[in-house]
Amino acid sequence: MADHLAALGIGASSDEERREQVRSILKQAQPYSQRADGMTLRWKDPSGAELWIYVDPEGTMRSVQPHLAGGPRMTLELQAVLERPDVSPFDGGFLGLTETGGSNPALGGGFAVIFDAPDFPDVRDATLTAKHNVELAGFALELHAFDTEEAFREAQPELKPLEIPSFIPAGMMSQTEDEPPTAHALMVGRLLKGETLTNEVTGEDFLCLEIETPGGPVRMAVAPETMAEIPAEGTILQAGAWLSGRLTPENDEK
Repeated sequence: MADHLAALGIGASSDEERREQVRSILKQAQPYSQRADGMTLRWKDPSGAELWIYVDPEGTMRSVQPHLAGGPRMTLELQAVLERPDVSPFDGGFLGLTETGGSNPALGGGFAVIFDAPDFPDVRDATLTAKHNVELAGFALELHAFDTEEAFREAQPELKPLEIPSFIPAGMMSQTEDEPPTAHALMVGRLLKGETLTNEVTGEDFLCLEIETPGGPVRMAVAPETMAEIPAEGTILQAGAWLSGRLTPENDEK
């Protein structure tokens, strides 16, 4: 299991070394937005690694959300806002529906995707039941590779085997009445392309894998401890991942 920061090359042999890395990142973070409840800071690395940092009016850091920019966008019809007050007032995301790839007629041909928004305070009032282009990024928590479809089939349970490709909003399975679903998914698909990226602040490498899903490709950040090297294109991947998503803004050059 890998944490989200390690998937962006922010990892070290000791807690103190990681704190130094985070401090170096904070020095480079730029103000993104100002609101009555605090300020949003954004750090962008040439690799695409991002950290979104939230500070309250007293200047105390309240939340840090990672994201991986530069990946494909998926058109989602937003159905619900998911606030996470148990984490912080700055954390939350959305439940969206894809346009295609689903098997439940009640969902209109699509399937549910739950993602956390790193810039949630700035987009929490996004129009619902409207379509948005979302830059989805997966952060691999568990990852398995299979060279052939036969090898993949042999590893599947006899009951309810997974298809290729498939997408299951796993966060909905553990949902309780009092808590919103988490932004976790189980994805199966072939590797479309992969590359090794370097976090320029830490000097650490991480993998970036683009995996097919029934609703379109998703870019995924992978810590070296989760997968040491990039498999061949076409390899079947089974990934348990946390999803981060940004609603595409008109101007994202700030």
